[in-house]
Amino acid sequence: MLLSSYNLIVGGQDMRPVLKPNTLTELEGCLRQGGVTLTGWGAGQAKTSADLLTEIRSGESQLVFKDGQLTRKVRALAIDVWYRDVKLGVWKYLYEKKQVFEDGRTRRRRLWTSLGEKLRAGEMPNYAAVSRALAEELVLSEISHQHLLYLGDWHEKRPSSSYPGLISYHYFSFWWYFLQPEQYLEQYQEVQPRKKTTYWRWLTAGYW
Repeated sequence: MLLSSYNLIVGGQDMRPVLKPNTLTELEGCLRQGGVTLTGWGAGQAKTSADLLTEIRSGESQLVFKDGQLTRKVRALAIDVWYRDVKLGVWKYLYEKKQVFEDGRTRRRRLWTSLGEKLRAGEMPNYAAVSRALAEELVLSEISHQHLLYLGDWHEKRPSSSYPGLISYHYFSFWWYFLQPEQYLEQYQEVQPRKKTTYWRWLTAGYW
């Protein structure tokens, strides 16, 4: 039986219990018994079950039961990055253009935020977490409190595009970061060896 086959921890009042599969075989068995097939995983823009296991081990994702349904729970930062181009007299907005995987697959991105970063186990959605996200994704350093704006929190339920057939609950903390001239580049990219490269570009958002 599913609940007796895997390690469990107590979840929040809205979601319990939390499943903690230790191996890829346990995870895939958990998914199948929860009614989630692996059809399409690792193809096109979808991630693999190994990717999900990595997220679970790091605390970035949790597998929980909500209303009797196996669900992925994610706590994340949503960060919009802005730059005021004084020479051109415009505001620029950074957007994630695409991800290119090691096997040659390309994932075109249509995110509503410049970058999204999952929170790790025990990590709070605060200045330190935002600084870590900007440093890891855009290789930015010396992030100032004065250039950060916290806008609030919200959550949403949606089918996962990364893991087809799995429902995801996303709990977001929304921030704006105003890039400084010494941090500005025409384009940014994050290289994750043996995995993928993510590319960002600028859009002109408006004049002042």
